[in-house]
Amino acid sequence: MIKRTLIKAHPIQESNHILLIHKLEKVDIDEWVSKHYPKSVENKSTDANWSWLQIFITYKWFDMMGQEVKGYVYRINGEILGISIVAYNYPCYLSSQNINPYLWYIVKSQHSLEILKKANINPQYIKFQKYVYDMIYDEVKKTSNTMKTFWLHADPIGKDGLLKMYEKNGFISCPLVQNKIIKIRKDDNRYLYFDTNKFNQLSIPTIGDKYV
Repeated sequence: MIKRTLIKAHPIQESNHILLIHKLEKVDIDEWVSKHYPKSVENKSTDANWSWLQIFITYKWFDMMGQEVKGYVYRINGEILGISIVAYNYPCYLSSQNINPYLWYIVKSQHSLEILKKANINPQYIKFQKYVYDMIYDEVKKTSNTMKTFWLHADPIGKDGLLKMYEKNGFISCPLVQNKIIKIRKDDNRYLYFDTNKFNQLSIPTIGDKYV
């Protein structure tokens, strides 16, 4: 039996199930690639061209280099609903504000509706992005006394539809600033940060203990 590091537990409204959030490990990547990724490729979703093995290796390397990277797996009834990877000390920031952390990767399973149907859960009670944002909110709230928000990059693979979706949800476009010597990213006008007021409304009631 695989032992997982539990981070958080969310009760699901009108359901006997709980959404469990645990630390991302290599075994989770293997499960995602075998059970979920093929559907992403079939549907040509935003993550269809991502190399999950490379993502995991980079995630571990960045964490060792001091970027404080954390990977989260979201499960319902034992099935992976989605994955997110967040860098809490990323070497770039937006505009003149040092906005941390950076939501590096976020992906929802293409099988999500099947997972919810199997568990007899109404999809209207599951807002995956809200869970992801709430995890960031918890971490920032614990460690930061500065402006509480975060930022991300709208992958151009998602075209303008992805960009517009983030803007509709309260994200604000902002120029990228980075070290003059180490430039690891190009500003393509697709970097956004979350409105501070909206960020402070993210908390979701939880049960269980925190282990991080």
